[in-house]
Amino acid sequence: MTKILEKIESEVICFINGKQYQYTNGKEAYQQLTNNYSITSIKAFNNQIILNLNPKENNKEQDWQEEYKKQFGEEPSFF
Repeated sequence: MTKILEKIESEVICFINGKQYQYTNGKEAYQQLTNNYSITSIKAFNNQIILNLNPKENNKEQDWQEEYKKQFGEEPSFF
């Protein structure tokens, strides 16, 4: 999730998997949610910022690299 949330001074409401979470401001939301979510939409309503969030998928980048290492016995080369 982006650090831009820390700049939001208004109340922040987050929807994650159908559940609602309410925070005093963006800084509080950012500290609570860490980087485990991606923002799918942002809306301003009645002096509140409403975010829809999705949990980030497992690190697919890391998964394929580990699979490559198992299969070929060496780290993947990017050059």
